[in-house]
Amino acid sequence: MADAPNTLQIITAASTFALAIWQVIMYRLFTAKIQLRDIGKSNAINDVYFLYEATPKVHSVGNKKLVEIEIKVTNKSANKLGILAIFVRFRPVIIADSSGLTNIKSFEDLQPFEDDAMEQRNSLTEFKNVAVAKDFIWQTSVDGVSVRRSFDLIEEEFCQKYPLVMAHIMIMGGAMTHIDKTHFPKYTVGKLRRSWVEFVAKKNSEGYNFFSRLQVENFSRGGRTFKRLDRILIHKDGKIDFDNSCEFESVLQSIINSNMERVIDLRSATT
Repeated sequence: MADAPNTLQIITAASTFALAIWQVIMYRLFTAKIQLRDIGKSNAINDVYFLYEATPKVHSVGNKKLVEIEIKVTNKSANKLGILAIFVRFRPVIIADSSGLTNIKSFEDLQPFEDDAMEQRNSLTEFKNVAVAKDFIWQTSVDGVSVRRSFDLIEEEFCQKYPLVMAHIMIMGGAMTHIDKTHFPKYTVGKLRRSWVEFVAKKNSEGYNFFSRLQVENFSRGGRTFKRLDRILIHKDGKIDFDNSCEFESVLQSIINSNMERVIDLRSATT
């Protein structure tokens, strides 16, 4: 028969067990602090932060071309990311039988497409928001990836006239705090969700970028004040949409935007 453990053995075993528990607790606490510190370095605890990329492709479809732009957004925030808009615009880099490539530094240096019948038939000339959805807000969880695509079917005549075009992509990302809808652990709807969805649907039908920043020192009305460079909403004529800027101020404060430009050769298909 084995000898019963003596008091010293019991104390030693208990001490070893207690030490192991303490090490596990400290490891978890220490690891959590490291993770929070690293997130803080990336400004992702209270701010919106995301990575992005855009890949253009040109497909042959009979005697036409299909221009596709795949836009990938990776959420690196500490919370859910709302993809509030992805605006896509195109301008010609060169027009057939013309020059003028000097001093082009960015998209804004390029002239818009001509406004003739052929241009009106091809959707590449239109301003579009590819993150729009009926009664829905595109979003992605922490470390999640959301992919949106822009498609434009264009005529061969258009490709010949505008062999090179530049795409300008602007991504507007924001916090979902006041515009979210969740089903777990309980069903909740953000206080601004319904009004925000209705507002965005109306603005998308007007076809312009309704986000901006205040360019004057201050703008006040009825006791409310916006300061220079505050995020605001604007009408199509560029004037401040004061009422909606006030209503959605908590949404606007979280928004950041990122821009990309891609040159696309419409003369040859990539796939």
